[in-house]
Amino acid sequence: GIIAPRSELDISNQSFTVEAWVKQNDSEKSVDQSYVGIHPSNDRNDGNGDSLYFRVTSNGAVRFGDFEGNSDLRTPRNFIEADTWHHIVASYDQSSNTNTIFVDGREVISNNQGAFENQNARVLIGAWPNIGDQAFNGVIDEVAVYDEALSPERITSHYLRGQRNLGVSPESLPDRAANAGKITVNADDITISGVSPTNSDIASGLVSSSSGNFSGEAGTITIDTNSLKVEDRGEINVSSKTAQAGDIRINSNSLKVEDEGIITVRSENGVAGNLIINANSLLLNNGRLEAETAQTPNPGESGANITLNVSDLIQLKNESLISAQASGEATGGNITINNNPFLIVFPPTSSNGSDIIANAPMGQGGNITINAFSIFGDIEERKAIPGNRTNDIDASGTTDGVVNINTENDFLEREPNSLPTDPAQPQFDQRCQPSNSTGSRFINTGRGGLPPRPGEISSNTLWEDIRHPTTRGRYRSRTALVKPPVKPPTTPKPKRIIEAQGLMIDADGNIFLTAYPTTVTPDGFRQVPGSCYLR
Repeated sequence: GIIAPRSELDISNQSFTVEAWVKQNDSEKSVDQSYVGIHPSNDRNDGNGDSLYFRVTSNGAVRFGDFEGNSDLRTPRNFIEADTWHHIVASYDQSSNTNTIFVDGREVISNNQGAFENQNARVLIGAWPNIGDQAFNGVIDEVAVYDEALSPERITSHYLRGQRNLGVSPESLPDRAANAGKITVNADDITISGVSPTNSDIASGLVSSSSGNFSGEAGTITIDTNSLKVEDRGEINVSSKTAQAGDIRINSNSLKVEDEGIITVRSENGVAGNLIINANSLLLNNGRLEAETAQTPNPGESGANITLNVSDLIQLKNESLISAQASGEATGGNITINNNPFLIVFPPTSSNGSDIIANAPMGQGGNITINAFSIFGDIEERKAIPGNRTNDIDASGTTDGVVNINTENDFLEREPNSLPTDPAQPQFDQRCQPSNSTGSRFINTGRGGLPPRPGEISSNTLWEDIRHPTTRGRYRSRTALVKPPVKPPTTPKPKRIIEAQGLMIDADGNIFLTAYPTTVTPDGFRQVPGSCYLR
């Protein structure tokens, strides 16, 4: 925490960190300008390692030590510029026996000088009394002492936040890494699947990432396709460790994220981008959509947002997750589901269930808006507690976000109170009984198409749209869900063969058989001469 001047502090024989912001007005007015010191109560330095100091010198260097021998740490000269704010940190990590100096979020120098051993120490800020004129000529702010060795990532985060408070944009910071590039993919069908056969930590994926304590901005990823599958730990990833992370935009007829596949935008210590999906159908089967941020663009604004413009069907099953969670004091991102799809949430199959989360443990929760035709399954607004075996919608925070659910038809959510729940008590008409019968029964059987009760669905049944996709980039309206009935093919009946009943002779002497008897009008009997018969 913040240490008041001249208060007692004991950080002997343990890890610690000393941190402050310093602006030196004129480095030439004093030989050694100490700004933080921890010394014995008698202001005595006997060279036995019981007096800790952390100072800025006249040549622009930073020194950190305990006066024991010549093992004190010193940065190169001209590290500190006059009339400029600098973030300076000294730490000791007992687990690795390492002493380190950080300047402006970057590790500068380290050694194994060892732990500090104090005797009734006092904290002195700005000057060393009784040791000449070594008062600090400048401004010191936000002095803090921790009883732990802060990680390099946390120190960098403190520096970047301080720069933002000073009105310095991340792009103008010195010694930054290069920005990650942009990725654009146009393809009919895309499958991202699996991990490296030699290193399971390396996943197949589309990645635009900038890492390191001084990472640059991450780029954007844009995908246009008819079918996109991200499965078996495959990933689509836009991330930056300390700076702005770009957006992910996906336009696809069908999107499936399965078997620990993940699509994510995140920044551990900066501002994350947004995840935007335009699709006809979305299946999350043990898959994740994530947008995680440590900072927000401006105070009070939402963090990384997730927008799902899905026109037909969204399915969540097997511990799937849609998360716009914020870390630190940032505001949670907003999650929005548009275009009135069917939202089907399958029953939990393991310890957590499938969740929709926009929470912020130390900030304001994000807002969750669901505009659906209907919601099928058991999912409720409540905190997503690990191990609760429920499907949850969570917008909690120090101030909770708003959850707004709009459905056009809720008939799947209503309980059929008028129907019996106990099959042992038949409610059918029993007046007409066949012989040797115990009563009428209704048997629900088949291949899973009919659930036992409205609002319930078997977790073993996979709903899949097998219709031919529409033209890529165009999305069907709600009426496209209803298909006209298809008439079964018919086989023409064979024509009946009828025995000839008569004959006709035309003027040319051609003979025709007829299906009806011919009528002959006799004109008298004639005697045929014997010469007319053929022999």
